[in-house]
Amino acid sequence: FNFFFIFLILHVLLSYKISTINFIREFIQSIIIFSFLYITIKIKDHIDYRLLLNYGYKISIAMTLWVVVWHLYNGYSAGWKHLQDSRLIFTILPVVHFIYFKINSDKKFIFLLFTSILFLIILYSGERRALLIFFILLFLFYYKGISVRNIFLLFFFYVVFSISLNFITNPYVRGYLEKITYFTKTGNYDYTIHTGEILEGDTYSNVVRSFQLQYSKQLFLSNPVLGVGTNGYLDTLENDYGHLKNFIGDGFMNTGIHGEFQRVIVENGIIGFIIYVLSWLQTWSKLKKKINELEKINFFPIINFKFIILALYLSPLIYISLAGSSLRSFIMLGIISVLPIIIDSYINRKQNE
Repeated sequence: FNFFFIFLILHVLLSYKISTINFIREFIQSIIIFSFLYITIKIKDHIDYRLLLNYGYKISIAMTLWVVVWHLYNGYSAGWKHLQDSRLIFTILPVVHFIYFKINSDKKFIFLLFTSILFLIILYSGERRALLIFFILLFLFYYKGISVRNIFLLFFFYVVFSISLNFITNPYVRGYLEKITYFTKTGNYDYTIHTGEILEGDTYSNVVRSFQLQYSKQLFLSNPVLGVGTNGYLDTLENDYGHLKNFIGDGFMNTGIHGEFQRVIVENGIIGFIIYVLSWLQTWSKLKKKINELEKINFFPIINFKFIILALYLSPLIYISLAGSSLRSFIMLGIISVLPIIIDSYINRKQNE
């Protein structure tokens, strides 16, 4: 939490490089995040975590169904990402889902039924981050250790996944699954910049990702120590390539960075990047220590506890690695950073009961 707090201060200070308004906005956001975490720490001894999980699961299901129904009603048979932050709920639900059924392990039939439905929803949502997190959590849910058998199973599922593309008729779903399966393809953004079109077999998504990686590298090399300033990527992008938006059509160059670690090193430089990475590493070090302590005293089923910790740590890490959004990533990292304190509180309460 201390590393995260230091990073928040640097994040806010570097926002002043862009404008005073930018500084005020980031300062207010950081105060709200810090206040939320401070209150969480203060009330940690009074939280009913099982009740919180039950309500969290039901609310996540309700929100997901509302997003799906809204899109179907408005004519979207797939690609359910046209509502503000609708992408995020498709990532949150699988995390809560697998944790809920890891604890309630007696509901095996309901788990299989709900998991199948959840898979179809995420598949048609078009949210690749959520699909990746779903498969990782599904694997960890049944994980018994690293073995040759597990490696072959993963390879087998990948082959089946690739072959199944031939039987999917929905063009949207088929398109984004091909992007996941054939992940080595890169976009020819030079061709797109000069012609306003994409090469046959290429996609706008590949073009954008290829372009923003190269452009990020250019910005980093020009300001390696403290970066271009918080939220400076989009401003610089607008200045350099804003004239291409109408030329391209959908404004493909007007896109954010596809990863929070990438955003941090571009906008907050090497110093910000080191502090940000240390926040994640220190939190994992603390969580791993808690796992070892509980494993020694056999406090409760350690397999369940390990899964919960991995789900709560890896899912946000995967999400922010593939999506550049400082506000969402700070909320996630903030919760992760206070998790060791919450675990200590929970253990003490159980031992005193």
